[in-house]
Amino acid sequence: MSIRKKAFLITPIGEPDTEIRIHADRMYTKVFKPLAVENNFSIDYALSTTATGTVTDKIFKAILESDVVIADTVGTNRNVFYEMGIAHALNKYVIIINPIGNKPPFDTQAFDRIEYNKDEFNGLNHADTVNDLKIEIMKRFEALETKNASSQGVRPYDSILKETLEYKMNTIETWIKDLKESFTMDGKTSASIITEYIFGEKEAFDELTKAVNSATDSVRTTRFSPYIVKNTHEGFFEAIKNVMKRVNRFDRVYAANAPEKLEEIEGLIAANMGKNYNIYLTKFAFSFEIVIVDAKIVFIHFRESDKAQAKSNVLISATLKIHNQEVAREFGKIFNSITDDALIEIACNNISFANAGEKIKEIQKKFEEGLEYFQAKK
Repeated sequence: MSIRKKAFLITPIGEPDTEIRIHADRMYTKVFKPLAVENNFSIDYALSTTATGTVTDKIFKAILESDVVIADTVGTNRNVFYEMGIAHALNKYVIIINPIGNKPPFDTQAFDRIEYNKDEFNGLNHADTVNDLKIEIMKRFEALETKNASSQGVRPYDSILKETLEYKMNTIETWIKDLKESFTMDGKTSASIITEYIFGEKEAFDELTKAVNSATDSVRTTRFSPYIVKNTHEGFFEAIKNVMKRVNRFDRVYAANAPEKLEEIEGLIAANMGKNYNIYLTKFAFSFEIVIVDAKIVFIHFRESDKAQAKSNVLISATLKIHNQEVAREFGKIFNSITDDALIEIACNNISFANAGEKIKEIQKKFEEGLEYFQAKK
């Protein structure tokens, strides 16, 4: 039987020369590669695919482009089930092979499986096991060719996907309706919501600088990233300096997670003594940054991972800007919950040249406490 199909083998990989790698190589070379040649279909697996990119990218691309996915669930490997889940989500025809006695996870127990004797397959006298596997696999291929896949226990994922998409659309519509109603009073809209999703660090800081330059009442901002950005966004820091001439209050949360930040804090104290500039030192850091301007505009910066920042020196991957007082009020509550747990609150209007040295020593002590916490977590 000539089958013009593209297949991909999902299998545990393991390190070179390990039992699991030897098993994977044998499954590919003894069963699937000769089977593909005999029946005119192509097959790949993670170590043989020629696609460019990381191993994960290669696997995803191979699954996406395949007609048939074969999953060897030997060892109940988590990566195998993750990749099998991707295949099911993409509505691929999935053939599962499983060692006898290897109990699959509950969610997959109802799936059709081809069972084989793992010890015999990996032993010297493996010819019969290999042949039995080939026969059973070809039965599944033939079922696919004759459109009789359901008889082999393959679940109709296209209908499930359709139901899931309909459910998601209904959920989104309900969420939008609820959101709209939450901003209405007596049937009338109490406030409009203007949102903008900004890609890129420069673009985000440009928008943020505009907002800070227009502030007339207050600015509240977090500083969780351990990486220094002062020398790369001078316009923003100039805006912060100038805004103190107009606003009633400026709040800044600092995570004590990098020694260089203490110098930054000391510089801010020196520049804002006697002003309503408040600094909160915290030993917690999050993967986002918040800026709230005049209690009506919110910027939510999504930070790159620390590892990515170290390589690219990029702090922000994207920013969500929301212009709405009710939303800003909710984020104000989040900001307050962070400041409530601060190691120390530094009110610059209570600091003068007379007591600055004493205050700095107190801040240094608290900063070291926070830094020890972060270093212990690494």
